[in-house]
Amino acid sequence: MFSIGIILLCALVLSAIMRKCKLPGLVGMLLVGILFGPHMFDFIAPEILVFSAELRQLALIIILLRAGFSFDITDLRKIGRPAILMAFIPAAIEIVAVTIFAPMFFSVTRLEAAIMGAILAAVSPAVVVPRMLQFIKSGHGQANRVPQLVMAGASVNGIFVLVVFSSFMGMASDGYFNAMGFIRMPVAIVLGVLVGILVGVISRQGILREKM
Repeated sequence: MFSIGIILLCALVLSAIMRKCKLPGLVGMLLVGILFGPHMFDFIAPEILVFSAELRQLALIIILLRAGFSFDITDLRKIGRPAILMAFIPAAIEIVAVTIFAPMFFSVTRLEAAIMGAILAAVSPAVVVPRMLQFIKSGHGQANRVPQLVMAGASVNGIFVLVVFSSFMGMASDGYFNAMGFIRMPVAIVLGVLVGILVGVISRQGILREKM
């Protein structure tokens, strides 16, 4: 707990300093993570590093929930198709391009290039979502629902790229491309969508019953 407290305090302080310098506060938080990490000054307790993957997933869930709660159903109906296209098409093109061209310029395999492409194609919800929420509060771009469009696209992009990256990493652990890895990608995405819809319907029914 002491280590977590020190990290949070330093992150908040450096974030405020960066904002004073007209830079995003996230830059300060990233610097704290780099400086305190095991490859620099190693101030982070080993127990935290064991659960670092779970902490990152929890942070992503919180950010996506924050984005989801800010949406209105009418906005989603207006921006649904463009947001889906924005989430999938640019990311897919980037992944394919890096997979094809990276081995031509670097000494990497196709699988390593695919993993690189998945990393490059990711849009950080930690950067996009807070900024778009600020635009929504200030009223910028509300005529065409631009902040909602960008926020929805970034949220779906994060999930899509995470699934693709996890599938490629699974292939890397096996040491080769395999058909099951590609099959798991759309299956995981479709199952995630279905589970999300089911949870939303159940939650809505529960809220309606409480109101009645």
